[in-house]
Amino acid sequence: MAEPAIGVIGLGAAGTPIAERLRDEGYALQVFDPVTHYARNYMVHGGAGAVATATMIAQLCDIIIVATDTDAATRDVTLGPTGFVSQARPGTLVLDMASDDPALTTDIARALVPRGAALIDAPVIGTATDAAAGRLTLLCSGREDQLARCQPMLDALASRVVRIGDVPGLA
Repeated sequence: MAEPAIGVIGLGAAGTPIAERLRDEGYALQVFDPVTHYARNYMVHGGAGAVATATMIAQLCDIIIVATDTDAATRDVTLGPTGFVSQARPGTLVLDMASDDPALTTDIARALVPRGAALIDAPVIGTATDAAAGRLTLLCSGREDQLARCQPMLDALASRVVRIGDVPGLA
């Protein structure tokens, strides 16, 4: 079975080391950041494809990691007018690794359901150094079968994955 196409949205303090760790583990990535120069710089120096919009990530990727820095940025790249949720393909799995308001996480998860896509809430505990070394702790809420689908990626990023429950927004 082919490796899933992975997209990372948000190349700030958390997203960049997450993307770099996955790249170093051999994953091919597409990246997008609402601050365009981050994505452009990452494309040139980081070894990943950079795309111009969050919707392009949804069109190209099977698993989408959201690692934005604020609730407003998360809302914009997911549910906003140019957000990717409206373009998510059936079977798409979204890992919300931002520390978002649980109500926002729940809204995103609900918006994905009619598209045949799903969300795992997976906020991170750790520093950029921990992310680069694969030593994060992830608190995950989402269905067990969905978590299993992305377990190899999670193992590359985290020394500890704690499953909180089935419902996104609990973590």
